Amino acid sequence: MNIPPFSPLREHARRHINSLIGLRCDAASSTDGDHAALLVAALAIFIEQAQTMDILCDPHSLFAKHFRETLTQGTLTADDLLPVLEDLLILIREKNLRAPALHPCQTERRLLNEVEEGNTWSPADNTAFAKHYFYNLPLHIAKSIMDKIPPLY
Repeated sequence: MNIPPFSPLREHARRHINSLIGLRCDAASSTDGDHAALLVAALAIFIEQAQTMDILCDPHSLFAKHFRETLTQGTLTADDLLPVLEDLLILIREKNLRAPALHPCQTERRLLNEVEEGNTWSPADNTAFAKHYFYNLPLHIAKSIMDKIPPLY
């Protein structure tokens, strides 16, 4: 099955940024407003970095598939904010782990610091996102690098 790259989703991301700015202002709870603000920042990174993500990120991961499916919807609901944000955080982390020489921008560092030092996520929270972000993704990338190294004997 041919998985479409991330680049064609940039127009959907632009559309959702505009609606999220309004949602952020009208958010009933501060959590929705915080997630909307983080998602706006993550979508802006996505728009800028989509072509790089085409090359570096796994289009078959559950997070990538969910991101594509949700982003192409007409609107994002409040219930979509956190899952789509998590999808993008996985893509941003994967891109940065695979190509550290690209040096993440200040916004990327801020988003990743929010995961690693904030109160929303924890390595011990036992969610699919936390397991993948903190453990599975780094191990998968390390294994893929190790598999490319020829044996010494």
